Amino acid sequence: IVWGVAFTPDGKTLASGSYDKTIKLWSLDLDDLLARGCNYLKEYLATRDELPKKLCPGK
Repeated sequence: IVWGVAFTPDGKTLASGSYDKTIKLWSLDLDDLLARGCNYLKEYLATRDELPKKLCPGK
């Protein structure tokens, strides 16, 4: 069970603290995450003209 999360000031690392007193550091590549999300939603966004596509241009 995660009890808390925090980002580093540069936004590239997420720290999560758990019930079992462990802390995990997660390295974040936000550009890669956005590209993966846009690729996953590609067909859905292409068929929905009413949705804004600012985050996934060309989709």
